[in-house]
Amino acid sequence: EPFPAVVGWHPWFRRSIDGVPASWSLHAAGMLTRDASALPVAFADQVSLGPHDDAFLVPSASAQISWPGVLALDIAASDPWFVVFDELDEAMCLEPQSGPPDGLVDHPWAPARLVTPGQPLEHSVTWSIRDLRADRA
Repeated sequence: EPFPAVVGWHPWFRRSIDGVPASWSLHAAGMLTRDASALPVAFADQVSLGPHDDAFLVPSASAQISWPGVLALDIAASDPWFVVFDELDEAMCLEPQSGPPDGLVDHPWAPARLVTPGQPLEHSVTWSIRDLRADRA
């Protein structure tokens, strides 16, 4: 019997390395707005200013975290959904996912993905770390 599924990563990253604050970037086509219970209720073409605990539709399926002059982390995923959580001072999350939060049900912005033995849910992510300290020399 087919069933809906969403998978994703939930990594945490330090907000600063060697005293250098992190910043994240992604090129979103829009974001999901949430109700008081944190469930998505609409898709907005405009991306609001943070802090965020929000889902973004990223057509390139890529994002980056940078600690300027220290490290950069490039994230390339097989699906265009990312959740950003940057509400804490000490840590942040940039989460590649196969679908949006509450993706087990159909929504106008993303229908539920049904999984069957013949159509498994596959989600891949490539994490590329660049040492930027060599660039300082």
